[in-house]
Amino acid sequence: MKKFLLFFIFTAISWVVIPQTKEVPFTLDDRDRLIKMEIEMESLRTELSSRIDILYWGFGILIALMILLFGYIVWDRRSALNPVQLKNYELSEKYFKLESALKEHAKNDPKLAEILRSFGLF
Repeated sequence: MKKFLLFFIFTAISWVVIPQTKEVPFTLDDRDRLIKMEIEMESLRTELSSRIDILYWGFGILIALMILLFGYIVWDRRSALNPVQLKNYELSEKYFKLESALKEHAKNDPKLAEILRSFGLF
């Protein structure tokens, strides 16, 4: 059994190690096929290159539109908050004037002064 196994291993190694001496014939038809294949590969490369360029343009346009949309959102928020800020400023001015008037009147009216003290305004 060992002899058979050794014989099989040596035979398999000799088949791998010994190169084949038979040459593969290369004809003119094979050469023409290779030339046609190179031409087709070159046309595929240029076509793929143009498609990748289109993808780059498409992604660029999408990113530009997203940035434009973000800018519009920021502008819209600011323009919507502007009237609210003005109204808040007007109300705070009215509150300050009203508080000043009440404090002035409370100097002459002790009952009003007591009410304002109870609320922490005087």
